[in-house]
Amino acid sequence: MIFCIGNGESRQKIDLHFLKKYGTIYGSNGLYRDFTPDILLTCDPMMLEEIIESGYSKENKCFFKTFDKIPSFNYEMIRSMFPSGYKIYETTPKTNNFITMEVNSNEACIYWIGDEELSEKIDWWGDDIENSFTTGTAAVRLACTMNLKEDIYCIGFDYYLDRTADNIFLGTRHYNYASDIHEANQYFDSKNDTQFDRKNWIEQHKRIEEEFDNKIYHVGKHLNYIEFEELLNE
Repeated sequence: MIFCIGNGESRQKIDLHFLKKYGTIYGSNGLYRDFTPDILLTCDPMMLEEIIESGYSKENKCFFKTFDKIPSFNYEMIRSMFPSGYKIYETTPKTNNFITMEVNSNEACIYWIGDEELSEKIDWWGDDIENSFTTGTAAVRLACTMNLKEDIYCIGFDYYLDRTADNIFLGTRHYNYASDIHEANQYFDSKNDTQFDRKNWIEQHKRIEEEFDNKIYHVGKHLNYIEFEELLNE
């Protein structure tokens, strides 16, 4: 079985450690903080920095929207391209490839990719309307491409339950657009007709369903949690 885990509050109804024995788990963004999925994705530059900084990507399989590997022989040239006064941090040791990450307006990081590291860039993850995905919907599409025709079960995609703002990490690092659920609802209400509009995320799911033969089920919408647990126990 294939599971895609969002970070909506509803996912707390499922023990992910228990779920892991039933199949492959795809997760997104801050999920790695309290659980290790089989595959983790992010499109957010700040979340990419956090994941790399934690050391998680050195030990676990990750896919990123931006992860352009630069051969080490370009190091001096790339470093010289940063503006004067830039603070540049580097990881160690130096290896065969690195990436650069902008930390803020005057700081950058050069991250040396471990030779055994499994992190990859997803080439089809773009910014134009037909190739744009949230981290969650990109996880669903990646699951479909890697598991053709297998059923996909989505858990914690709470915008499908009309609860877009209910994020389990609300108020924490890189989720600090609001301090509580009231502020979060106001934030998303202000994002109508932008990339953060719930309607766009659901449209992305529809595109994926039209593109692939996989059946995609949203737990809490297409089947309730009791039915889902019964399915696992069949």
